Amino acid sequence: LVASLVIGERFDDLATLCVAKLKKRDSAHARLLLAKAYERTQNYTKVLEALEPAQRRFPDDFLINLATAAALLRQGTDDASFARAAQLIGRAEKAAGNSPTPDQMVNLLVARGLLFALLDQSEAARANLQRVLEADPSREDVREVLKLIQ
Repeated sequence: LVASLVIGERFDDLATLCVAKLKKRDSAHARLLLAKAYERTQNYTKVLEALEPAQRRFPDDFLINLATAAALLRQGTDDASFARAAQLIGRAEKAAGNSPTPDQMVNLLVARGLLFALLDQSEAARANLQRVLEADPSREDVREVLKLIQ
């Protein structure tokens, strides 16, 4: 059912399904799926509303921490939001451990790069984003961000 809703781009229906699942059993996966459904409908306030309880319930979950940080970076405009995002990126890094997977490493570098860019720390932002391109040269989104901060 979930796959058919995603393939059909029925994200409002996906959000409804996730809310129903969460009423029965709260899980990190269901929260992430709900946040993604809200993101696809551009309801960014709801993204944070879906992730904040998950972050409290699953504080050591890599994806929950990184997704919450990304949502804060997307919506945040103040130092408190950026400080919280930095804290969550640090938690995600800790959750990844000493040997993060290549995907985890790329996701951490992107998050750090965006955080530094938003804090006007261009050198640090470029360094992190360049490392992403070294690991995955196909990341056009990262190339676009690099153009904006140079």
